[in-house]
Amino acid sequence: MSVKRGEVIGKRVYDQEAKLIGDVVDLAFKLEEKEVLLVVRTPGGLTMEIPSDKVAAAKDIVLLKEKVELPAAATQPAVTPPVAPAAQPSTPRVSIPFLKKKEEKICPYCGKPAVWIPQYQRWYCYNCQMYVD
Repeated sequence: MSVKRGEVIGKRVYDQEAKLIGDVVDLAFKLEEKEVLLVVRTPGGLTMEIPSDKVAAAKDIVLLKEKVELPAAATQPAVTPPVAPAAQPSTPRVSIPFLKKKEEKICPYCGKPAVWIPQYQRWYCYNCQMYVD
């Protein structure tokens, strides 16, 4: 059975124990091994590659043949310490405040990015169709 790229992108990926692994964001392949991989973004925002031979079925969702352990950073977002800027010649930066993103917020229910609605001063998840703050 063949599945086209457009049919699998955006599908939810679940392991054998019905645990959400993430969403398919792309397909990749390794030239030397001729292996097709699913590129999956986990709810924590990390990406992982899953070989196509680990896929049991792909229709409305992608179901894997075995249990998959998410990377530790995927279950708890890592706090990255600030990095000092490199000593390079500075280039002038233009700041446009009305185009600036407020911050990123992930929906705690589905793991997809929420959107800031300025009119109501709240975060909204279009996937769950509800406010998440």
